[in-house]
This record gives sequence, C-alpha cells and structure tokens, in this order.
Amino acid sequence: MQSIFEKRKTEYEQSAQIFKKQDQQWSFYRIIFFVLLAVLVVYFANQREAIFLGITLVIGFFVFGLMIKKHQKIGFTYKNFKFLAQINSEELQRLEGKFSAFPDGKIFEEELHPYTSDLDIFGKNSVFQFINRTSTISGSRKLANWLKKSATKIDIEKRQEKSAELAKNIDFLQNFQSAGRHFKQNETQILALKNWISSENVFKIPVYLPILLSAISVFAIVCFFVFDLPHLVYFIPLAINMFFLKQNFAKISDLLTQMQSFLPEIQAVAKLIELIETQKFENLDLQKLQSQFTRSQACTAIKNLAFYLQMIEYRQNAYFYIFFNSLTLWDLQFSLRLEKWKNAHQNDIDFWFESVAEFDALQSLAGFAFANPDFCVPIISSQTFDYQATKLGHPLIRASKRTVNDLSLSNTGICMLITGSNMSGKSTFLRTVALNGVLALAGAVVCAASFRVSQVQIFTSMRTQDSLSEQVSSFYAELKRIRQLLDRLENKENVFYFLDEILKGTNSTDRNLGAKAIIRQLHKSAVSGLLSTHDLELGELANDHDFVQNYSFNSEIVDGKLLFDYRLTKGVCKTFNASQLMRQIGIEM
Repeated sequence: MQSIFEKRKTEYEQSAQIFKKQDQQWSFYRIIFFVLLAVLVVYFANQREAIFLGITLVIGFFVFGLMIKKHQKIGFTYKNFKFLAQINSEELQRLEGKFSAFPDGKIFEEELHPYTSDLDIFGKNSVFQFINRTSTISGSRKLANWLKKSATKIDIEKRQEKSAELAKNIDFLQNFQSAGRHFKQNETQILALKNWISSENVFKIPVYLPILLSAISVFAIVCFFVFDLPHLVYFIPLAINMFFLKQNFAKISDLLTQMQSFLPEIQAVAKLIELIETQKFENLDLQKLQSQFTRSQACTAIKNLAFYLQMIEYRQNAYFYIFFNSLTLWDLQFSLRLEKWKNAHQNDIDFWFESVAEFDALQSLAGFAFANPDFCVPIISSQTFDYQATKLGHPLIRASKRTVNDLSLSNTGICMLITGSNMSGKSTFLRTVALNGVLALAGAVVCAASFRVSQVQIFTSMRTQDSLSEQVSSFYAELKRIRQLLDRLENKENVFYFLDEILKGTNSTDRNLGAKAIIRQLHKSAVSGLLSTHDLELGELANDHDFVQNYSFNSEIVDGKLLFDYRLTKGVCKTFNASQLMRQIGIEM
C-alpha cells in the first residue's frame, strides 16, 4: 500500500505543477486583455463612437467572461490535483500511525457514552482519525454516528456490500474526497439552509416583474445615449426601480446576507452529486440512489442554486451594487429566483443532503478498506451472543508492532477473567476485542483474519477518573459507571461488557468481595464479557462456576530484562513483574 500511495502522490504533484503554470499564465492573459479593452473603451468614448463603443463593450465582456471561466476551470483542476496529492500523503501518514493533523471528531464525543472514551473512538490518535475520509461535515457526523451506535444486521450487510464495491475504484473514492475539499463548509450554515428551505416566502411580487422593469431600464439608457433623448427617458424607469428596491430592501438584505453563507455547502453537494450521477455502479442500492438523484434532476437543480448564490456575490462590489443593481434590479431578481427554487425543491433537499452524507460515510469506509487489505469483512451472526476471531489485532497499532490473538466466545453469561502482570497487554486486549466489535457493527472491515460477532451493545469501564468539581473519587466514578451497566441490563439490552482492573480504587478485601458479587450479578443477566484484574483470588471462581473462564497475559525476566509476548494464555497468570519494575526505577526492594 505504501508504494501505491507514494506513486499516486508523485503523479498528482507533477500534474499540479503543470496546471499551476497554466493558472499563472491565464492570470497574465486576463490582465493584458482587460487593459486592452479599457484602452479601446476610452478611445471610442472620446471619439463619440457610440456604436463601436457598444460593440466593444458587448464583445469585450463576453470574451472576458469566457476567459474567467477558462481560468476558473484551470484553477479548479490545479487545486484538485493538489488535494489528490494531499489525500495520498495522508494515507501514507495513516500507514505510519501519524494522525495528529487530521480532524479528531471530538465534537461528536458524548460524556456518558457506553464505550467511545475508553476505546479512543474520538480525540487525539483516535479511530475516527484512522477511518475518516469524508469530504463533508454531514458525512463526518454520519460516520461518527455509525461508530457510536450499532446498525441492524441488514443495514450492516448493506454497508459492507456498498463499501466493498466502492473500494474497488480508488480513483473515484479519492476524486470524491477531493471534490468536497474545494469548498469550506460549516455545519451551522447547513442547519440554517435547511431552516430557510422550510420557511415561508417573504416576497409577493411576480417573478417576471423585475425582469420587465430591467428590460425597460436598459432600453431607455440605450435610447438616451444613441438618440440623445431627454434625461427623463432614463430617470423615470430608474426611479421606478429604486422604488421597488426601497420597498423590499429589508427583506432582500436579510435573505441575501443569509444565503451568501450557504454557497460552499451548495457547491460541495452539487459537485458530489455530479460525481455520483456519472459513476457506474453494480450494487442495486447504489444504482437506486443514483437513479433517485437523476430522476429528481438533483445535480442540475443544486447547480442552479449555486449559480444564483454566485450571482448574488456580485453585490459585494460597491460600484456594481450602486449602478448595475439600480438598472437591472439584480437583488430583487435573484431573491425571487431563490424563492421560486425553494418552492420547486422544498421536498427534495433533505433527501439530497442526507443521501450525500450517507454516501460520504460509505466512501470513507471503502477508503479504509482499500488502505487495509489485510483486514477482513466481518460476519454478523444471528445468534444472541457470538464472538469468534482469528488473528485479532488492534487496528491503531502498526502491523509491524501488532501482536494478534484468537478469541472464541459463543455462550451467554460467560465471564472471561483475565489476569496478568503489569504492562503485559491486558488492557490493550480488552480494547482490541471491543474496538473490532464496534467497527464490525458500524459496517467497517476489522483487524483480523476472520471475524464473526452478534448484534450486541458494547459497554466498557476502563478509564474512570475522579472529579474535583463533583467531589467524586475515582472509585466512586467507577461504581457510577458500573451502575450504568446494570441499568442497561435491567432494560434487557444484549450487552457485551469490558471491565478493566475492576474496583482498583479500594482495598484488596473489598475489591475481591465486590468483584465476585459483580461477576455473579452479571451472570444472572445472561450477558457475557471480559474482566481484567490483578487479583488472582478471583480466578478461584472458576473452580465453583463453569461460567468463569481464566485467561492471562504473562511476562518473563531474562538477564534482568522484562520480556512480554502479549499472547493470550489459558489459566491464571503465573508471573509478576511489579518488583522488577520498581527496581528498574531505583526503588530498593
């Protein structure tokens, strides 16, 4: 994968340099043409050559407009190649385990969520940074929601099928990612846009009226210059225009000020829908989505909206606003067009945005699968509880440093009790099992050779901390977390729990009694899970209860050095290293 991404990065960087030169050349051409046009306009004006002046202005502005369009196209292509090179550079960083520069999704974190904090789903060096390749804010939120909540078996399998097809076409995936990067987006503006779509119209003027008044004004000013007519010929239509602008000034200002901020979101969605509409898909669900876009003429409609918003941007030029707006009723014309567009597509816009967001999240899963070909597509089991994995590893640990283990749990009410020495891998193993379950239930590939899991609610208690503001100790914080788990069991949820270093904040006697009580209570609810501890006495539960299974992680001391194999072993831990670790930092034992 490294060689693939390096090759693509180099090719795109070379293409970007070619178009960068063209972009600079066209900037120069535009300046030269504008200067020549200005010279001709001044010359014909001084010579009182009205006809030649008019012809020069019409042809000049037409040609200059074509030059701007050509220059913009070259500029877009240049930026696109830059973004594509950047995307492949980011893929290389992910392969090296460097995520710090990527959006961390911290805004999607929920304080009392069952697992996101313990499993590093969001935040620095997180799963979200590893997986996320979305190009829209809505797509990022959609992906985050998939990681926070399991889908149904049918939905998971559909996501797997669709992302598997998308993963076959890396060019399309990266072009899709690049398209959204051309436009800076803001989630607040997306919500504001949806609010505008559902709002009532504020203008009661027919659409044709400002067009008619504009035509009369332009005709009057042409007659004024050509035939040397009295000034009233020009000023009367202009006065009528100013009256209509003044009457609607507040409404126009409110609408256009609001709408101008929507342009990046609209442009991004238009470009992404265009890519979806022009791509060939074999998957029936993708074909259905594509046909829905095509049937509703989504791309054309949103491009029209983007065009209206771009035209509105011209009002920011003071000279244009003062002279041209009064002549053509520019603001009023496009305000009415915006409302007409809203009336025509009010029932479609939510579907368009939601579908683009879902497609964006899907292509992110596909990009994740493409970049990790050694990961497997999980099987979603129909059993009440089933978790089977071979060569299971933590996806955030680089392959060269990753240790893998097998795991088989297929009965309800099982407690897999894991003992082990310090730094031996207990906590990492719990996170590995839980995290791959989260990925599977979101529809993503998992870090394993083979993987099967039931639809379960994963729940973790690993990083409970004290709170000075709430006067809560770390021990009581852990008890509150366990209370959340018990509440879910009372609601009959099919929980798969992960309790790390259970009751670590209290004395050994209370820890032992409390842990045993918790294990028995969890068994009564017929839920299964993994529980790690330093307390070897808990392992004795397996002598009296067949639902407790002892496993461990061990270490050994060779030539005074601690060595870890990070391999899951049956039975209670037999080696400990606390004394050796204390000696290494200078504590005399």
